[in-house]
Amino acid sequence: MKVYFDESYPQDANIMILGALFLPNRTARYLHKKVLEIKKKYKITGELKYATIESKKQLDAAKEILDEFFAMRDGYFRAGILPYDEKGLGKITGIPLDKKRIRIYADSATKLIVNNVTEGASVEVYMDEESRLEKVKFYDKLMIVKLQDGTTIKSVIPVKSHHDGNCLMVLCDLLTGGIKQNLYPTKNRRRRRSKFKLEFEKYYLSLVGKKDFKEETWKDIKTSHARKINMKVHVGYWHVPDFEKYFKRKKAKNRS
Repeated sequence: MKVYFDESYPQDANIMILGALFLPNRTARYLHKKVLEIKKKYKITGELKYATIESKKQLDAAKEILDEFFAMRDGYFRAGILPYDEKGLGKITGIPLDKKRIRIYADSATKLIVNNVTEGASVEVYMDEESRLEKVKFYDKLMIVKLQDGTTIKSVIPVKSHHDGNCLMVLCDLLTGGIKQNLYPTKNRRRRRSKFKLEFEKYYLSLVGKKDFKEETWKDIKTSHARKINMKVHVGYWHVPDFEKYFKRKKAKNRS
């Protein structure tokens, strides 16, 4: 199985959106080929991502890429939305941030991946080499995590997302960016450009079958249920824990 990991941080918002695209190897090879074909069809060079949807050509290409993903039986996308502060990778709670709080975000990203991989799979994780989570040694943390029987993290590979060889990062970015657009709509004086992102968001939601990506809509849909009914997209909201209790449990677990 291949996992493509992305993150998005809306301007002027205290949240981070973590997105992970899970694809069996055969599905990944097929989608990789289709994304390249779609880019060629629309004569798009370089990276196609949520932020670049500023023309009808880019919008139509992005829609076709989503169509390919949603039409496939295999493969799914999972997102986690957490409190976030750009400077400290933490939630400002009135007291200075420290390394312990920062690590919670690496923990969250790790859990998003390991809780959703197929049991018994050998997993390769791909992520943008400019990921903010590099600051908290996310690569190392994910490589040493213990998974269920028979499941292994084979490698964690930082990649250049704009390179055609890594074009499935495009799909992960579109799925993550569409959530950001819905929660924090693009504010752009050039309305003609903004309307394409809005249309992409509406199309994305129509495929998901939900009215929006807000917490109220998703709060009763558990990850286990999403897996059981083979939901293509699932969004979870994670809240800041009681830090004192969190690290007491962490210490007790390490001692044992």
